[in-house]
Amino acid sequence: MAIFSRRRAPSLAVPHVPRTATYIEEGCVLSGQLQFQSSVRIDGRAEGEVRARGTVVVGPTGIVEASIFADVVVVLGEVTGDIEAQTLVALHKGARVRSDISTAGIVVEPGSSFRGSIVIGGLGEGAALADEAGLEHAGPLELREPGPVVRIHGGGALAGSGNGSAPRLEPVE
Repeated sequence: MAIFSRRRAPSLAVPHVPRTATYIEEGCVLSGQLQFQSSVRIDGRAEGEVRARGTVVVGPTGIVEASIFADVVVVLGEVTGDIEAQTLVALHKGARVRSDISTAGIVVEPGSSFRGSIVIGGLGEGAALADEAGLEHAGPLELREPGPVVRIHGGGALAGSGNGSAPRLEPVE
């Protein structure tokens, strides 16, 4: 067996940005407890709490002032608030994050900015590690029963049809 090998060490590349089922475009502002049954990309602004079964992508124009709970969190924009990812947090070049992060794994690309603390451990170890570090741990990802809901009518501007009609919001009980 040779001491020196011609094989290269594996690269710790930042994962690609996945496609998402839900898209919050630049200019949209959402506030409250946001819950998604699948992945979501935020290029607008979100405030409060974001929960997703899947991936939360904060795009380059995205500003999230919220706690994020998801399987995977990928940041290209700005996040202020705690992040808890069951599998991975990826900070791409240009990401600006002020957060306490709890995750099983993290990848940080050069050119990103991070201020906060990180607790890294397996899915079962996350709570114990957070307790040891004196951090609050939100526990396993669970979607809560939704609160008040609105129905959007005539959302041409939101749906991207280009007809410019303003959407009308109707509360649903």
